[in-house]
Amino acid sequence: MMLEPHKLEFSLNVVVGTNGCSLEELLQEYPAHDNVKGDHHS
Repeated sequence: MMLEPHKLEFSLNVVVGTNGCSLEELLQEYPAHDNVKGDHHS
């Protein structure tokens, strides 16, 4: 079962809000996580 994009975004906003971080800051972290996953693949 996959969440709809707008529902997933809403969930992220709720979690990020409780963490006191902005959604923009969370998105900025994605490139770093992708790099880590890339290393695991290689």
